[in-house]
Amino acid sequence: MKKKNYQIIDHEPELGELRYGREIGRNTGQRFIYAACEGCGKKRWVEYRKGKITDKKCMSCAKMGRTFKLSHADKNVVAKVGDIKTGGELGMKFKEQKYIYESCPNCGNNRWVQVQVAGKYTKCRKCINKGKYEDKNGRWNGGRKISPQGYVEVRLLPNDPYIKMAKKSRYVLEHRLVVARALGRCLEDYEIVHHKDSNPLNNNIDNLELIGDGSHNTMVEKTIKKNATRIKELEKRIIELETILSKGLDKT
Repeated sequence: MKKKNYQIIDHEPELGELRYGREIGRNTGQRFIYAACEGCGKKRWVEYRKGKITDKKCMSCAKMGRTFKLSHADKNVVAKVGDIKTGGELGMKFKEQKYIYESCPNCGNNRWVQVQVAGKYTKCRKCINKGKYEDKNGRWNGGRKISPQGYVEVRLLPNDPYIKMAKKSRYVLEHRLVVARALGRCLEDYEIVHHKDSNPLNNNIDNLELIGDGSHNTMVEKTIKKNATRIKELEKRIIELETILSKGLDKT
């Protein structure tokens, strides 16, 4: 079987250009595509398998956990559908990346799209996510957030058996939900879940204690009384030590 003769390219490749490994100095017949890193914009040759790029990020960005941040084109740039410009011409982060001006067939919104993915997503992001909920929506953040009071809140699905405990926004305090699921029933409004270590972010079931409203107040009162008693003991001890110290000074 005759081997193919590969000629090493000696020109600056363009983004999206496909070559075999031996044409770019690699000892392999695997196909490569010249693409920009989604993290830092660095251009490099990446393996191209089954019509897909194997690594969308360079090794540096992958190790550092960098995420791709969208940058927006300058609104003052005049363009018509089909125009191609570089990121530098549009005032975007990746100056050498090429963009094409496309129109969304659904809403007619015009926007700049990376050349290598042009035609793959015909609709704009807003139309793609329209009508999609929870994890099916591209903007879904996992349904978890921290309330202004410092407690973790989670969002429930409309058919969740504990939806009665949630607010209109379908968010419920996580520590109450954890206890409710452990008991197998919804909690009543008067029932309070206490964090044993006083850390509102530690919602492990072992750290949570279900108590009634009155019981919670009683617990607080007991703590206050205990601290007050301890303070009195320490004050008494201080007076005793001061007396001993003053007697010792008188003798000298």
